[in-house]
Amino acid sequence: MAHLWVSDDASGWLVSPLDGSMFALGATPPRRLADLGGAPDDRHEADDDCGVVLHRVDDPSGTLWVILARREAQPLVNGTPSRLGLAVLDDRDEIRVPGVPPVFFSTEVLASVQPLPDAAALGHCPRCQQPLAVGHPAVRCPLCGLWHHETGDLPCWTYQPRCANPACAQATALDAGFTWTPEAL
Repeated sequence: MAHLWVSDDASGWLVSPLDGSMFALGATPPRRLADLGGAPDDRHEADDDCGVVLHRVDDPSGTLWVILARREAQPLVNGTPSRLGLAVLDDRDEIRVPGVPPVFFSTEVLASVQPLPDAAALGHCPRCQQPLAVGHPAVRCPLCGLWHHETGDLPCWTYQPRCANPACAQATALDAGFTWTPEAL
């Protein structure tokens, strides 16, 4: 799930999950708004928050996150103004809204054990080479996307410190946390 890194003076950077489709960026932390189809009062909530909204756009090719802004709001993405009031975000983009501390957008996901979805069941585990079965516990590598078994009998994801893909450097500890934070800047 995409998220924002939000500065907290007391504890550094905090993760704010983007678990909805619209967020007002004029508050710290950003405030979740009702969907576009919500009641009229919900759609005007963004006007009270400096006129800058982060919006999820889903289409067949994937999910995009965009910033929609009133012209006078002047948000900056990586230091560049969005002159047309629209900016498509990419992983690790810095977002600056006047009067609000900067936030960083991230698409990084954490590794987690989950039931293997139908679409992934056509392949084999890259570690043990055995078939993957729909609904069985597995982990999708956040970096390369390969699925690995993760059961008591087949702990393929956590068996070694790195993903089984030789070209991938993803750590396999389930509690490894994010590989990138704004502190790295």
